[in-house]
Amino acid sequence: MALAPATLDAILHRMSLPLWVVDALKVGDTIPLLGATVGSVRLFAPDGVLVAEARLGQSGGKRAVRIQPAPEAMMRDLPAPEARAVAKAS
Repeated sequence: MALAPATLDAILHRMSLPLWVVDALKVGDTIPLLGATVGSVRLFAPDGVLVAEARLGQSGGKRAVRIQPAPEAMMRDLPAPEARAVAKAS
């Protein structure tokens, strides 16, 4: 088995805050992550490419992420063509 180091960024939530809010943060402050869940972790390569979706958890008492299978593509019905479009194609 070949081993090589890899770097990934695990991102749970992205948000914008005014600079004065960030500047006022201190140890113990809480920032609500509206809409973030344990299943909303995304893993990115250093070049910003999305590598995988993951779920936040624990392993051996430490924080960990578990890679989840990609969601299946959803198929949608296309709208029916108008009668004129069908007649032109014939």
